[in-house]
Amino acid sequence: MSSLNTSANALLTVALSRADARSAPSAAPAWGAPTITNVVTNISPNPITLLRWSSPLDPLALQLGLLHITPAGSDIEMEIPTVIVSRQLPPEREDLVTLGPGESKAQEIELKDIFVPKERLFPQGGGGQAKVVCKGEWMAVWPGLRGDEIDDEALQLMGAHEKAVKGEYESGPLEISPVL
Repeated sequence: MSSLNTSANALLTVALSRADARSAPSAAPAWGAPTITNVVTNISPNPITLLRWSSPLDPLALQLGLLHITPAGSDIEMEIPTVIVSRQLPPEREDLVTLGPGESKAQEIELKDIFVPKERLFPQGGGGQAKVVCKGEWMAVWPGLRGDEIDDEALQLMGAHEKAVKGEYESGPLEISPVL
């Protein structure tokens, strides 16, 4: 097993953007819950395949605690209820994401009121900006391999496979205002 701790930035970047920035208020959920887009980009000259579990591309990123949110007007990160997910091993092939050189994939995450209540996110009645950062650890990344080149043994071993690497990731902060 290799480590991505010193080379992760040489392979992949993680960025956040506001998915629901728009001019038509009717496109938002009832209270205007913000929607964040997590984007992973392959910045290496070779293809990369990653396991989306616990990555920015995991649809459960919010519930797994990968989004770290600081409310408007505060320097203290919110405590967000998280879940523990039991996933069947080995991962299914559809849980692998292959990125060609320069390619990006995105996952939209709604900051659902059950996890991120609006009154805690914007405690001054909607004023100010909250900050969101996506951070965690890659469970398995296979540099130079496409998904169809990853064999059953590699899937079984995930990040412990000899051709896989692991490591931490962190996006830059995204400042968000309430959707009105």
